[in-house]
Amino acid sequence: KYPAQVVILTSQLVWSQNCEKSLSVEGATKVHEAQSTGLQLLESKLHSLSECVLQDMESALRKKCEQLLTEMVHQRDVLRQLIADKVASSNDFGWLYHLRFYWNPTEKNLMQ
Repeated sequence: KYPAQVVILTSQLVWSQNCEKSLSVEGATKVHEAQSTGLQLLESKLHSLSECVLQDMESALRKKCEQLLTEMVHQRDVLRQLIADKVASSNDFGWLYHLRFYWNPTEKNLMQ
């Protein structure tokens, strides 16, 4: 019923999971490398999606793509900030003060 929301939520879940994964690597240098790799991947996806938006498409679909682009730009900016601030732990305030999204597949009530 709400496919754009599902796509954006999925993007947020995957992004949070990938950031947590990069922050769980041992050693600050390896964390930085993992974050840089994640940033390159995200920028590649952003580039592909931005090219897609330039094509002819229905107005409703364009708005959905623009919403996803907006979210991905935010994710890119946060990841750049994490790298610039040398955030190397999932317990670092530089990571904790950002909105994160998690999904527990064993949870029956997803609204908790």
